[in-house]
Amino acid sequence: AFTKRDVEASGAALTEDLIASALAQGLRPRVAPRPEERSAIVMLPSDDPHTDVRRLAEAGFIVDARPGHVRVSPYFYNLPDDHRALLECLTHGR
Repeated sequence: AFTKRDVEASGAALTEDLIASALAQGLRPRVAPRPEERSAIVMLPSDDPHTDVRRLAEAGFIVDARPGHVRVSPYFYNLPDDHRALLECLTHGR
């Protein structure tokens, strides 16, 4: 069984993976500057977040729109490959 600590550690690792993957794609994710200050929320810049969210939803990604950003919240059941697929869909759909 997973403990709360397991879920939190997994979320933190997934958040760092998403940030690193986004940076590698040339995106500038909006997050707290230090890993220990971050939550499991990553804001990815978008000129049209509502359109991006609809397109991502059609591809099976559950994200949300915020002004100028697509909000992504990695959770323990996600995999790093999910991040790469999401970023591929986000950056190549523009």
